[in-house]
Amino acid sequence: EGITLQRAKPLLVAEVRRILPTALGVPMELSMYSAAVGAASINVQATITPPLPEEIETMTLEQLKKTDVQLHAEARPSVAVQKFAVMGVNTALIQAAVMAKGEIRVIAPGKVAVSADILKGNYKVEALPVELPEHVAAV
Repeated sequence: EGITLQRAKPLLVAEVRRILPTALGVPMELSMYSAAVGAASINVQATITPPLPEEIETMTLEQLKKTDVQLHAEARPSVAVQKFAVMGVNTALIQAAVMAKGEIRVIAPGKVAVSADILKGNYKVEALPVELPEHVAAV
């Protein structure tokens, strides 16, 4: 069946805050926040012909030379970035703000097949076609 791994990592890319005094006596705050989530789904499947013995310690070099190894890997890395810009007043008595939000999502699928015939010395790497999602990038 192969091995499937899924990993996601959230990041706060940037946080910038600036507080400015105003003529009214209340501080005005300008802020910008950027957050990102990177994720990857990887599926790896290996086929060895003829199959390896159950106890690897008993395998000889001659048996290893006669094996045909095929490896299929599929990866779907993606990233989602959100950006917030806030301008407003943030005091104990008055809290008012205007916020602008932007978001982008990108998915870049890939599929690779690797074959190795150790006895003949043939090694082959192929980039296979993938099924693209409906939207590769969304803003």
